[in-house]
Amino acid sequence: MYAKPSIGLLAVAGAATMPTATPTFRVARLLLQITGVGFGLYCAGAVVLFLVGCWMRWRDAVERRRGDAVEGL
Repeated sequence: MYAKPSIGLLAVAGAATMPTATPTFRVARLLLQITGVGFGLYCAGAVVLFLVGCWMRWRDAVERRRGDAVEGL
């Protein structure tokens, strides 16, 4: 019964303070930015590996065609 007013008071006090003023908010924002950069690097790496795989398959197909053409002579 006595906990409800204190929880409400804490919520009002928390809403009254600027969230950017707390060090916790700054750390959370930094971690979020690091996570975003990491995900971007992960996606870029996946795209690069996909393109390298496609290039290697294409290169092998070209070499196979050249080998078949030479054997046919």
